[in-house]
Amino acid sequence: MKTTIRKCCTLLLCLSLMMALGATAYGTYLPGVTAEMSSPAYWSEKQDGADEVLMSMDEIAAQNARNIAASGTEMHDLKNQPETFDGIAQRENLARSGQSDAEYYLGWTYDRQGNKVDESFYEKMIQNMQDPDASEEQPVKYAVAVNRTTLHSFPSNEPILDDPADPDFDYQHQTGVRVNEPLVIFGRSADGAFYLVRSVCCPGWVPAEDIAICKDKEEWLQAWDFAPENTLVVWGAYTTASSNFAPQISRRLLTQGTVLECVELEDRNELVNNRAAYNSYVVWMPVRNEDGSYARSLCLIAESAQVSRGYLPLTKTSLARVAFSLLGDMYGWGGMLMADDCSGYIRNVYKCFGLELARNTGWQAAMPVYYQDLTGMSVEKKTAVIRKLPLGATLFMKGHEMMYLGCVDDKLYVVNSSSSIMNPDVDGKRQRSRTVMINTLDVKRTNGNTWLADLTGANVPYCPADGQPVKLPEMQDVSADSWYYDAVQWALLNDVTGGTAEDTFSPDQNCTRAQMVTFLWRASGMPEPSAAENPFTDVTEKDYCYKAVQWAVEKQITSGTSETTFSPEDFCTRGQSVTFLHRFGQMPVPEALPNPFRDVAEDAYYYNAVQWAVQADITNGTSEDTFSPEEHCTRAQIVTLLYRNQNQNQIS
Repeated sequence: MKTTIRKCCTLLLCLSLMMALGATAYGTYLPGVTAEMSSPAYWSEKQDGADEVLMSMDEIAAQNARNIAASGTEMHDLKNQPETFDGIAQRENLARSGQSDAEYYLGWTYDRQGNKVDESFYEKMIQNMQDPDASEEQPVKYAVAVNRTTLHSFPSNEPILDDPADPDFDYQHQTGVRVNEPLVIFGRSADGAFYLVRSVCCPGWVPAEDIAICKDKEEWLQAWDFAPENTLVVWGAYTTASSNFAPQISRRLLTQGTVLECVELEDRNELVNNRAAYNSYVVWMPVRNEDGSYARSLCLIAESAQVSRGYLPLTKTSLARVAFSLLGDMYGWGGMLMADDCSGYIRNVYKCFGLELARNTGWQAAMPVYYQDLTGMSVEKKTAVIRKLPLGATLFMKGHEMMYLGCVDDKLYVVNSSSSIMNPDVDGKRQRSRTVMINTLDVKRTNGNTWLADLTGANVPYCPADGQPVKLPEMQDVSADSWYYDAVQWALLNDVTGGTAEDTFSPDQNCTRAQMVTFLWRASGMPEPSAAENPFTDVTEKDYCYKAVQWAVEKQITSGTSETTFSPEDFCTRGQSVTFLHRFGQMPVPEALPNPFRDVAEDAYYYNAVQWAVQADITNGTSEDTFSPEEHCTRAQIVTLLYRNQNQNQIS
């Protein structure tokens, strides 16, 4: 009995130690992450309307067209590529671009033997880019991928390494290509081992052995452009069964986002590759003939696989489920190692719903969807903005992106495919993460900054640019037809101000000087003031307006009502409000037009501010010939001034 008790105590002690170190019986986690957070339901249940369909298939198709057509996404409308192109001009362009790429890599890259490479290493690759069949009227060809592969920077299998001891990070790879993904061919390498292709999101060189060339465009379209109801989508990952009978479809890796055409058997007892199809989906699998041409073969996909008949309905519940299906999977730069990097991971998740995203962080940020610029914002402001975003939003920083999950205990959580972080337990030590993981935005980059501090933007891939993915509180005292409605919505969305209660905004309540500068400070991103001295005796560090007042003094937006007082509780006048905005905008000079207001004297401190504000359509007078500069401003008036000023690009 005593032995049993000792064993139980030892087990409990071990479990306690494991949990203290961030490990549980279920896995290892970063600080702040618990085992229960690995459940997609943990996050989707925190969302309003978790099972609400966010985009219909028609809306998704329309968004795909907008993404492809938008400048800066570098996406390709594969169906409407020109039938011919100037192969001679392309060959010359490839020589120049190849040389430019080589110059970028020279000096810091290594070969597979660990030797620092020289010009000759890249010269061989550049020479291999020259299509021997190039002509001025060269026809395009059409192909689909038969294996999970990648697009390469050069037509070569030679790795381009930045660390000779790290063969798992190879700059040769550009992006992953899924089985049955369509490609348009624009040439081949000199040795015939690679084809120059475009996928929907990226150009590059693909190994010839990984694709099958269709006889014409019609056959190509038939291979992948089928009706949604005939679609089978792999939303996790799946490997087809081994088969000696049908080696052409044996052990085929189908990664997340792979799309295949379903087939209905007329006879349920019909054998498919020597097997009955019971409890399986029957699909067409692309195969490559010996001459490189396209063919297709029936294949069975187990009913138990992480697949869906038709694209998944785009809901927050489904987004979390799909994103979490690869937790702990390998990180693969540019799609190498049969895995995906940060942007490839996000692309694949959304592909399961039919959405086509751009290739990398910069190109995805250019998509015409709802976007929030985070540059210049303080950590506090970024936190406030991100907390309003829905599950599935993409957060960007230079060189990395992640999917937002939600906020727990004032910490912001994301899921992402990560290459490296700073070790959370050892200061100054780089940690090679290389995994799909959940973490808070408190995690540090190798530059020492937190992810939160380095965020530059956020978008919501399922919300068009003119849409609103953030659910705002309904204010009972702000009607949709009120003149200040849009301004109040903007202020609530951007955390310029909240309501005075859960469902009231109090638009007619007078606004104080403290509130005015605080609103302006928040609209400007809540920048951290640098001055240590506080000149005002009536503003203390415990006051909500303290940092805003410090910032306003630094920016020479205000100098107070005296040398030692700010008068934070005094009501802000119309003259003061436009003066604050004018000074914030670095006092633009108004046009020399006649003064329309008899109550605005030319020697008044607010004279130029009033003229500028009226000319810029930020405000009007209270009558044809009066401005009423000493009249108090209401909350509705102040947020409207800020909103109009923002629309004049005075506030980012």
